[in-house]
Amino acid sequence: MEEVYIGVKNWWSYLITGIIAVVFGIVLLAWPASTIKVLAYVVGILALVTGAVETIWALALLFKKEKRGLLLVRGLVGVLVGLLLLTKTGFALTLVVVVIAIWAIVSGVVEFIASLEMPPKSGRGWLAVSGVLTIILGILLVALPLETVYAIIVILSVFLFADAIVRFILAFYARKFEKELQA
Repeated sequence: MEEVYIGVKNWWSYLITGIIAVVFGIVLLAWPASTIKVLAYVVGILALVTGAVETIWALALLFKKEKRGLLLVRGLVGVLVGLLLLTKTGFALTLVVVVIAIWAIVSGVVEFIASLEMPPKSGRGWLAVSGVLTIILGILLVALPLETVYAIIVILSVFLFADAIVRFILAFYARKFEKELQA
């Protein structure tokens, strides 16, 4: 089969973002009593890095005439959220939490929609689970914006570890499917 699906062909990207999620989860748990400034920097860096990677990936795919508009939107939103969190750390906790929640909800919706476009047996269900987990995180953050920084760090860390596990499984299934396509 000549045509290789984008999500399967780039299985390694799920593995890399899973590793990034684990690293950031560990960093967040290492500083449980940190201020909102540290949280804003850590999440800002995460949003900026993943957003930049996704934007570059989407632009590269556009040059190959492959449709990846949702990935581009998600990447650009991540970059904007990252820049906002890194440059406007003086905002109140509520605003930062709401910005993170919006990013999580947009990212989750985009992942869920992208999972619907993936082929069967490619791990698309795991991408859908990742999207739903991200949407749930966003809803929790919107529902509890005035909770302590520590609680937000714990919630975000648990999410990052859960999402990393899902992304590792997704990378495994996508890689396995890619090998089946090559055979």
